Amino acid sequence: MLRLVRALSLFALILASYLWHFALVRIFRRRGERTAPWLKARREQVDERNARRLLRGMLRLRGVFIKLGQVLSILGGFLPRAYTRELESLQDHVPPHPFRDVERTFQASFGRSPEACFSSIEREPIAAASLGQVHAAVLKDGRKVAVKILYPHIREVIRIDMATLKVVIRVIKRWFPMQHLETVHRSLVDLLRRETDYVHEAACMERMARNFAAEKDILFPEVVHEWTDKDILTMSFMDGVKITHLDELDRIGVDRTRLATRLVQSFYKQLFVDRFFHADPHPGNFLVQKGPEGEPRIVVLDFGAISEVSDELVDGALEVLQGIMTQDGAMALRGFRRMGFVADGANEKLLEQTVMTYFR
Repeated sequence: MLRLVRALSLFALILASYLWHFALVRIFRRRGERTAPWLKARREQVDERNARRLLRGMLRLRGVFIKLGQVLSILGGFLPRAYTRELESLQDHVPPHPFRDVERTFQASFGRSPEACFSSIEREPIAAASLGQVHAAVLKDGRKVAVKILYPHIREVIRIDMATLKVVIRVIKRWFPMQHLETVHRSLVDLLRRETDYVHEAACMERMARNFAAEKDILFPEVVHEWTDKDILTMSFMDGVKITHLDELDRIGVDRTRLATRLVQSFYKQLFVDRFFHADPHPGNFLVQKGPEGEPRIVVLDFGAISEVSDELVDGALEVLQGIMTQDGAMALRGFRRMGFVADGANEKLLEQTVMTYFR
């Protein structure tokens, strides 16, 4: 209940801040006149203040709210730029839980402590996220592994948080004409269901590794099944430089153009050939190694959000591309329709003209 009150209080404070600003706009702007410069400047200040407020609140609430912040940080145009600037920090810098939470998860899963499962395990995590964190460990046979551990009671936290967000969405839509909030909520529910099942993630990791078995420059961890269940995922430890650490990539002699080309090619293969793709491609999920002949090698991490793409979406996208490249607007429009992007009753002639004009 306390968590529910804190979450609702956070969103109520932000909502009240905007309602007061819009009241000032109505008071000081006469009909037909433009918004005064001082009101525009004040709106920017309101955005920045509330973005900081939202970030602090999400870090305090943790759980689903950090995941929501990560989703919102990559949805360009969905929120004012001040929000995406603040929330981008949630992609890499999430405060970890204490080690005792890790120990509780191990006791529940395997009936023993982490120290009893491994030859050694580092108490400080090498990465922390919204739902769990990763610790480096060494198996009894000497292999170094990464151990991804779900936080205790996180599923109950998710249930409460998603109910809270449903209430918040209803309130926001009552006051603001924001579109697609329900879609974000549904997508988040589906994402969290998959990301809290590490058996599912392990299966996705192995399937994607099989898809790239013939491509030695795209690397994946190997699952250690002995110490993997729905709450704990143990995998081989993968070294590398974070893909956005450009100075370090230059220092080790990685050709950035080749690296970027291979990354894009790998996603083309995922989408158009395998139709099974990594749906959480933020920079923290890609490491880079330098191969024996100087070639860049890409290490792919975090497979909880992997998704399958429908045949209609892929075939439609290919038809759109072919229509654009051959200047065939009718073909491009057919592709969009196949993808499900054309609403019933849409002005198709105008849509076709707009698409072709845009791509020209």
